[in-house]
Amino acid sequence: LRETGVTRPVVVTTDPAFAFAAPAPAKPQGARETVLGLAPVEFNQWPVRIRPWGPAEQCYRWPYYFSWDEDRAKASTALVDAWAQLASHAIRQHGVRVRLIAMEELDRRICENILGAIDPALHSHIDPLYSGELTPADIVAQLRGLDFLITSRYHACVLSMANAVPQAALYHDERLISIYSELGLGHLAIAHDQAGLKTALIDAFEHIVAHAATLRREIAERHRSFFMPRCRQNRELLRDWASAAFPRALVPVLST
Repeated sequence: LRETGVTRPVVVTTDPAFAFAAPAPAKPQGARETVLGLAPVEFNQWPVRIRPWGPAEQCYRWPYYFSWDEDRAKASTALVDAWAQLASHAIRQHGVRVRLIAMEELDRRICENILGAIDPALHSHIDPLYSGELTPADIVAQLRGLDFLITSRYHACVLSMANAVPQAALYHDERLISIYSELGLGHLAIAHDQAGLKTALIDAFEHIVAHAATLRREIAERHRSFFMPRCRQNRELLRDWASAAFPRALVPVLST
């Protein structure tokens, strides 16, 4: 911002989603299955482009259509297969239960494609959880109840952190690699166009399983000492600005 000529005060806080309140995960009675959450994104359909018309299934919101061609379709098939292989490996080798999470309605199609690429014999171990069918609070509670997470959604990382869920990322833009670097987990962030994606995802999953206790401690400490104080600053800074800009106004909601 300074390099672009901004001269006003610049304060670095963090995403308000860190303060999102949701019901605590239900405490299981007796033994429970280990649960792995997968939050995929279809990277290959972006960016959207303006067109007067196109296939209905490729329409994001008229007149915007997803990018799609033969190369993107092949890349999508490889991406879906990598997620499907990860889920199959986790179920067969570790006996986990998989939650296939569409954080946004846009993610539902890739979740359905991943489910379709998995051996039907394993479907009884998979719970599809789709935005639009669940409330945001429900999805957050599900995220915080995970034992492990592999995510392509930034907010799945942020919202699961309150319960220190061990995790790895398959990323497309700067948000996930940035927050993983702040967490000290840059080695667990995998670029979406990396060669050998299937192996990389399975290796990342095996790493978080093997180092789960350490990761929980590190994520919990970073969440407590770094992210939450910066999140609380959002309200404090807004309160201070409003008090200075409108000194005669009452701003009780910002003072609570």
